[in-house]
Amino acid sequence: MMEEKDKYDEIEAFLQQGEHAELKRKFQEDESFAKDVNLYKGLKIAINDKKAMAMESLFDEVEKELFPKKKTLRLRPLLLVAATVALLVVTLYNLQWFAAPSTEELFANYFEPYKLGFVDRGEANDSVIEEANYHYANQNFEEAAKAFEGLSTIDKTNQYYNFYLAISYIGNLESTKALPFLKEVLNSEQSDLHDPAEWYIAMAFLQDGQKDSAREQLMEITKKSSKFQQLAIQLLDEW
Repeated sequence: MMEEKDKYDEIEAFLQQGEHAELKRKFQEDESFAKDVNLYKGLKIAINDKKAMAMESLFDEVEKELFPKKKTLRLRPLLLVAATVALLVVTLYNLQWFAAPSTEELFANYFEPYKLGFVDRGEANDSVIEEANYHYANQNFEEAAKAFEGLSTIDKTNQYYNFYLAISYIGNLESTKALPFLKEVLNSEQSDLHDPAEWYIAMAFLQDGQKDSAREQLMEITKKSSKFQQLAIQLLDEW
């Protein structure tokens, strides 16, 4: 009977997580109702698995244990009431806690600015680069975007400038501006930026609410061996 007791404890703990105000009031004010439901805590297993035979077996087992001299038919209506209440709680719980996250939520959970690394200075002077790096490192993306815009204007072919400019745009909620620069990076010969460019293209699509494009981009990332592969798999699993 220890196994059955564990089942009962499990469903009791689950039911106690319900947030439905009317259900809580019913439990608090109607003692007989609470007792009836608590007698049949093992119902969760039968309901969740949708195994009719298993439910019937559980009914019979509980009835024989609690009311050995009574016929099972007399207890069945109460069990159906308890099953309905338990199913209601399970449904409400699932709707509340297991709804698919929105693209906005996924973006907020997965977007992080790419680390600052080596940047080919090209024709830019040190002070301009230092200003851009300073704002980027402090996640002041509006000012970082302005600084990298200036750098990109000085040297349009420098893909490092284009890459960090694009991420600054995303950080400043301007994903539409970011996409052309990221695609340019992806199509360039700057191979060390190709994998991160693919990832931030997906982030830009997410921020922009382009679900199908974001999914397609993430699926492409999952097919490649890169440090973003597992992140893409995890994000898709949560979607």
